[in-house]
Amino acid sequence: TDVDEDANIEGDWTYANSPYNLNTSITIQENDTLNIEAGSYIIINGNIDISVNGTINGDSLIFVNNTSREGEWGGITISNSENSVLENCFFFDTSTALTVNGASPTIKNCIFTGNPDTALRRGAYGLKIMENANPIIENNIFEDFESGILIDNRLGTSISSPIITNNSILCDITNLSRTTSNGISISGSSTATIEDNVIDGYDNGIVIVNDSGTLATPTVMNNSVVTTPQYSREHSGTGNGILIDGYVSADIIDNDIEEYPF
Repeated sequence: TDVDEDANIEGDWTYANSPYNLNTSITIQENDTLNIEAGSYIIINGNIDISVNGTINGDSLIFVNNTSREGEWGGITISNSENSVLENCFFFDTSTALTVNGASPTIKNCIFTGNPDTALRRGAYGLKIMENANPIIENNIFEDFESGILIDNRLGTSISSPIITNNSILCDITNLSRTTSNGISISGSSTATIEDNVIDGYDNGIVIVNDSGTLATPTVMNNSVVTTPQYSREHSGTGNGILIDGYVSADIIDNDIEEYPF
């Protein structure tokens, strides 16, 4: 099924009509819902965006980048939505796979991959959580992004309180010569819960930096944060398992940090 215009993006997309070939950016409008049947393929044909101002629900969906340049599609942006649910979905070869802004979706058991040659550049994120966003992010895999998960509250207009648990955030350290990479980053004030995640292969495992006037009080508990022995040898004295700077009072409890100098 070809999707050639941004109109009437609601209702049900069925497996029988899959694959859906997106040839233009689309928007699910406020108060509209798009339900996508399990097993459906969504083919991204160009540097386009999927914007969700209403609700999107899907299980076992496959999003495939078919652009001429690898890592060039901008993923899904969910804004002002309380009820969106994506489970068991695959997002292949994205720049930023998912952005959540002022929304509280549930994202579970999904796999997000960047492109190891192009996505490890500044500004490529597996998941970007913006102001007043409180998503549940559970049991997902994020692989080969400059930052696996970024919680960006630098504007300070409201506080995000995402729950980020049981995720695997992975990166091939051999591809990181052009930028400094972070597994999970918090910029600004947040009360995030970061628990039981595996962060492997990043320059810095977890970074919490707050220059705002509102105290950041995240909980960071039971995470496994590891880089490679190769990185430790070649970058002696650099890299942090957990880095905290600024107006931060974090609960740091029972994390396992390996191979980092700090």
